Amino acid sequence: MTPEAFEAVHNFIRFSMEVQEKMGSRFTEDDLENEIKKGESFLGITLEKDEYNALRRLLESRFKIKHTLASVIYNNYDEIPDWYSHFTPQNEYFWNRYRTHLISFEKLPLPSVNLLGEKTLVQLMNCLSNPNLDPESPIFRRGLVIGDVQSGKTSNYIALINMACDAGYNIIVLLAGMTSSLRQQTQDRI
Repeated sequence: MTPEAFEAVHNFIRFSMEVQEKMGSRFTEDDLENEIKKGESFLGITLEKDEYNALRRLLESRFKIKHTLASVIYNNYDEIPDWYSHFTPQNEYFWNRYRTHLISFEKLPLPSVNLLGEKTLVQLMNCLSNPNLDPESPIFRRGLVIGDVQSGKTSNYIALINMACDAGYNIIVLLAGMTSSLRQQTQDRI
């Protein structure tokens, strides 16, 4: 199946599910298989196994978002940072704008966005250095984000960038991948 045909199948099934959702349906993991079969039948196609799995992941990311707290591995558990848990930004301009974007345009569920802002991002901000400390003190922090395809990594680090700006960071450098297509995709999303 061509990428265009796959996108057409995805859009058709997604549209059908969105209409049903507006009429009050709530989808579970079991419902996705049935919706894909209905789409195949209506469009007169048969998806290969890898196409089916890819389509299922796309639909899960839209209709069944699971938000789990981040896991952090520290190199020294005796010195786990905790500055942001007790920090109140003077203004949450950037985070509030991005939060509104996640809810209004990305259509993420409010409980998931709240968990992101109240737990996950606070934990990640604690891993960063406090930008309001003495600028002469040496600080060296580095991190790595790992996650499945379509798991929300980009949305998560965009949210982190916005919260870091509100906390006082003035310069943020984002290394977006080794391939031009990945860099372009990241630039488009930001």
